[in-house]
Amino acid sequence: AHAVDGCGDEEYVAAGTILSNSEFKQVAKRVGVPTKQITCRIDACRNLPAQASVARRMMGASVCDPFVEVVVVSKTVFGQSVKTCQTNVRKFTTEPEFKQRFVLKAYQNTEHAHFTVFHWRRGLAAVELGKTEVSVKQKYRKRGQWHKLRDARGRRVGDIKLYVEFAALERSGIANTAELTVIADSF
Repeated sequence: AHAVDGCGDEEYVAAGTILSNSEFKQVAKRVGVPTKQITCRIDACRNLPAQASVARRMMGASVCDPFVEVVVVSKTVFGQSVKTCQTNVRKFTTEPEFKQRFVLKAYQNTEHAHFTVFHWRRGLAAVELGKTEVSVKQKYRKRGQWHKLRDARGRRVGDIKLYVEFAALERSGIANTAELTVIADSF
């Protein structure tokens, strides 16, 4: 599903949000509207761990089918605003090139973006390979920068090349009200 704000900008919304749309609107009215934007460009990953054993790979199992999920959390007076997006799955590789760009609306006090690399599995929950946290207010080179991915135990499991920019929204991108319309993409 996706939400459309007063400016006509669309944004991905988790399926559970549809069930609590009226509650979401009430919170949005109290919190206000986002005035900043975070631009995330995910270029590539390298040195990701293989997810299939040698025997399973010989039977046709994939080495690794990675994708990246971006989560931006803004603390507000009435709770948290969570924005998420994810890349497409890149099959059969431990060195994926994504070259995907996302623009998310955010609040002034947003400080970090969380990037998590997952291994996709058909019909099963994805396996977390590693994650990193990036300060959105730090200045980055336009061509991207490599960041270390760490697993749940804190061990290095690869790298991710990305670019993050935190900037003010143009006046035309700031909605007059916090009203949203949630639209289901499929049933």
